[in-house]
Amino acid sequence: MVGAGNCTPEEYKALYRDLADLLKERGNHNLIYAYSPNTVKSVEEYATYYPGDDYVDLMGIDLYNHRGDEFFAAELKEYLGYARQFAQLHNKPYAMTETGNNKPGNPNWWTEIFYPGIENSGIIYALFWRNAWPSHYFSTFSNEISSENFKEFEKKEDILFLEDIDQYHFKAKEGQ
Repeated sequence: MVGAGNCTPEEYKALYRDLADLLKERGNHNLIYAYSPNTVKSVEEYATYYPGDDYVDLMGIDLYNHRGDEFFAAELKEYLGYARQFAQLHNKPYAMTETGNNKPGNPNWWTEIFYPGIENSGIIYALFWRNAWPSHYFSTFSNEISSENFKEFEKKEDILFLEDIDQYHFKAKEGQ
């Protein structure tokens, strides 16, 4: 697990709890607390730094396409499976809390690599890291090699964006 050598599991759990308690003491009651390790190899490893149900609202996993599409596709399903198993044990929702494609080159990455990995996975969202500049990015942008394929990904019935959620919320408020 990335960063594991910087503290013990007990030190991490104490820090997480102390920070959450401090934020709540200072009146911050509108935060969602996510537990999202990076590239774990088992459900047991996923649980190593878990601060407890009272401090976590949702489970997540962080995974980037560092080693290429084939590895990413396999790891995506595997690691989301660990998050799902742990989330179900703790009755929590789970998400793809950080991800990105930093191995560009596949013009169909969104529909051939990413979508099959999240399809029917049960995640509540996927968050892509920032695009710093054209040669260092994690999502698509205009004229990037996979930008047209992203439009196909966006059209999938089970993929929602903020405007889709806002529209659904508006319709629900109107009684539709």
